[in-house]
Amino acid sequence: MALWEDSAHNIWIGTWEKGLWKLNPHTRQVEKYLTGEKGKGILHIHSILEYSPELLFIGSDDGLTIFNTVTHESFLYDNYGDNENHSPTNLIYPMLKDKEGGIWIGTYYNGVNYLPPYCGQFNGYSGSDDIPYFNSRIISVSVKEKTEISGLHLMTRD
Repeated sequence: MALWEDSAHNIWIGTWEKGLWKLNPHTRQVEKYLTGEKGKGILHIHSILEYSPELLFIGSDDGLTIFNTVTHESFLYDNYGDNENHSPTNLIYPMLKDKEGGIWIGTYYNGVNYLPPYCGQFNGYSGSDDIPYFNSRIISVSVKEKTEISGLHLMTRD
């Protein structure tokens, strides 16, 4: 399950089996999306990220879904490039937007992926003998900025 407050102060709720819900805290009305009707459902939502006021990125067991909050259209992102080492697995856990507008995506079995702004192609960072850090199941991502030591911090289940 995941929660996200968007720039309009709506609360987005990612459910385990009932899709994506939007709660308007002022009216207390709930709208449901991607519930499985018409073949557009999402199961096991792990993370929600507002990329822009009109776009939500949703990480789930199904992969990365991009949802338009205005038109309510969605699609499962499948432009991962030709190299299988540069593609996230279906199990998307944490997501983080950096100050340049790129998206860092932690996967459960395939390390960390980066989607640069305006590019549309993932850069993948998965485990190897040289870089053992990405052999783990990534469950949390954070960025530390404006300090002496800036960087990407990963929390794993291992």
